[in-house]
Amino acid sequence: MSSRLGSSFLIALCGLVVGCGGPTYKLAKVAGQLTLDGKPVVGAKITFNPQGDKGIPEPGPMSFAVTDADGNFRLETMAGDRGAVVGSHNVMVTTLKTKPHPSNPGQVVEVEPERAPLRYRTAPGYRIAVPADGLPELKIGMLTGE
Repeated sequence: MSSRLGSSFLIALCGLVVGCGGPTYKLAKVAGQLTLDGKPVVGAKITFNPQGDKGIPEPGPMSFAVTDADGNFRLETMAGDRGAVVGSHNVMVTTLKTKPHPSNPGQVVEVEPERAPLRYRTAPGYRIAVPADGLPELKIGMLTGE
């Protein structure tokens, strides 16, 4: 009986040290289209940064996407998992394209100017809540000057 009690104690202790084993957040599918003044935005970088709640200091990983030729995107985490953390996010969009400076590798040269309105480039300018069932057809419609 004491060996069974000892084994149970070791299993419980390992559970405390290792934890429950899974992430404390859930991902949901987020995909859609980004437009500016009603036209698809090609090659824009979209970032969803989860904000969590007061009781959750680490709400989970950020998600990213780059829009295709039709402005469509599908979010993924840096680990390659599809979707975004369920909950509130600060969303940032940038269209700025740069390349390394030809004579100074530590600097960059602007190739295409930024077209995303300031609201979408600074936190917490634009917020989106991701529900548990995801946002499979999200439309982000930016307007020049907003």
